[in-house]
Amino acid sequence: MPKTTTRTATARRKIPLEEGNSTKRSPLGEKDEAFPEKKTKKKKKMIKKAWSVCVQVAEKCQRYKMWFFAPRQVMEGGLTVYKGSLLAEGGFSYVYVGYDAETNKELVLKEVRIEEPEQMEAVMREVEAHKKFDHRHLMPLLDFLVMEAGPRSRVAIFAFPYCHRGSLRNLIDKNVLAFSKAAAKAATKAASKQKKINFAKKSKKKSLDDFIEDSILEKVDSWNLQQFAALFRGVCLGTEAIHAKGMSHRDIKPENVLVNDDGTALLMDFGSMAPSVVSLETRKDCLSLQDEAATNSTMPYRAPELWEPEVGNPLDAAKSDVWSLGCLLWAMAFGYSPFEAEFTKDSIEPKIVETS
Repeated sequence: MPKTTTRTATARRKIPLEEGNSTKRSPLGEKDEAFPEKKTKKKKKMIKKAWSVCVQVAEKCQRYKMWFFAPRQVMEGGLTVYKGSLLAEGGFSYVYVGYDAETNKELVLKEVRIEEPEQMEAVMREVEAHKKFDHRHLMPLLDFLVMEAGPRSRVAIFAFPYCHRGSLRNLIDKNVLAFSKAAAKAATKAASKQKKINFAKKSKKKSLDDFIEDSILEKVDSWNLQQFAALFRGVCLGTEAIHAKGMSHRDIKPENVLVNDDGTALLMDFGSMAPSVVSLETRKDCLSLQDEAATNSTMPYRAPELWEPEVGNPLDAAKSDVWSLGCLLWAMAFGYSPFEAEFTKDSIEPKIVETS
């Protein structure tokens, strides 16, 4: 007779938990197995790496697709470019990732819609402003083109170098604001702990202002101080070069400072640039300056003389740029212009306030 075997229930094997291990029961409940955290981390790392490779392959495929099918534009200086993905957009302008069709090098293409004669004049002023400067800390204009876009409209295209490190605002968000919340929480916790200790010892209390001051110093130290000083110095040198030509920028702010691939600061957006000295002989001149400042100068970085110009008091806009540089330096240290944020008594985390 064939030998039969019977399946007997066996006691469930128990594996003692060890540090760094976890247990997992199979769906049938027959046994528990230990899965070390190292294996889990290794799997996650492999999945993350595979996903990164997939993303890179997809980006290359998309880029080759654009290289084959995207329409080319030959600009005034002979540069041939084609347009990629959208980076940002405003009221009348769009910013795209662009490529040099010959070298396939990344560029930034800024498209400006032109529907009124005043807009065309502003575009040409910006082009002329770029032609005046060739400075290490001023954004160079590689090429430009103005073409018809309809029966009553045109499009201006500016080609700039692509700065992979982004703007100074990106660095401020990374080095200051991201650190700010953690520093504020730590300072508040430390102040609470110190109050309890002082109450127990019946000694002199250490004020919260002291903890705020210590945390502010920590916030400044969250930057690489050498990088901090080099970036601000670069913006100052670029501004000095503008003033040497009798011009003023009038819209210096973190968003208008890009960080080049070698770490140098590049002052950009010359659309707001105008002569430094402006005579204000009539009330009409003052109102015109006010309107121009309201359009081109960002409020938290705008100097007082651009808010309320006075008849008979000529404007020296180079001094207005120095005011903006001071606001920029404050923003690099604390995250925001001193005129768009305030610090409360109970925390060092800045609170955004309306600028008007």
